[in-house]
Amino acid sequence: RSKKRKKLVKIRYYRCILLLLEQRLAKK
Repeated sequence: RSKKRKKLVKIRYYRCILLLLEQRLAKK
């Protein structure tokens, strides 16, 4: 029933990880 919700959560999580990776690269 909440397929959209799960997808949104996944995208949100993915974006968070990307931000963390960008910050790490910027620090180097």
